[in-house]
Amino acid sequence: MAESNHSSVPEGFKEIPGCDGKYFISKDGRVWSCLSNRILTQHLDAPKKYLQSLLMLPGRKKGMPRYIHKLVALTWIGPAPGLTGTKRHEYCVNHKDGNKQNNHVDNLEWVTNSENLGHAWRTGLRSDFIGENAQHSIFTNEEVRSIRLRIINGEKVKAIADDFNVATGVIKNIQRFYSWKRQDWDLIDDMMKICKSKWIAETKRCVESGRFYSYSDINRYSQT
Repeated sequence: MAESNHSSVPEGFKEIPGCDGKYFISKDGRVWSCLSNRILTQHLDAPKKYLQSLLMLPGRKKGMPRYIHKLVALTWIGPAPGLTGTKRHEYCVNHKDGNKQNNHVDNLEWVTNSENLGHAWRTGLRSDFIGENAQHSIFTNEEVRSIRLRIINGEKVKAIADDFNVATGVIKNIQRFYSWKRQDWDLIDDMMKICKSKWIAETKRCVESGRFYSYSDINRYSQT
């Protein structure tokens, strides 16, 4: 294995912690290898859309892929203020402008996963998971709004379900804001008058507080 050559490191690069002095990185995410005296090639992790490079890490015989944004944050910002991981209270690196390929240090920050999810909703990065853009959606945004208006105007859920040829439970979920919860917030108060649902109540609280949320743990916040 080639010896590390720190004298070859270009100006503006800083040593990546935990790599035994083999790799340096610039503020814009270019990785310099002291083993090969060159800038490493970056590859796109297609599923997650993050850029990564292969690094020879201590104790490893083969190159290991490492995300560029994490290397920049660790090197130029410092360690996360808490545990890193996938749980809501644990930390990850957020791209401020929503562009996962913009790995400049000024575009990165340590946030909790909960905060990161909120940022994704606000910037529209998760728009393909909601509403008519969702893969298995059977309604358009306008159809859902018309359903809620028809319920508010006194139409029966079963009659509406028959019109759309769906089960009554599908319409009830729209009524309760159990599904399609990220639109028609102007109808919440009217719907609450005719339907008691913790999902409506939680949606109203989130709208009023400006909190963007994951409904995976709604019971933690909602009062039944």
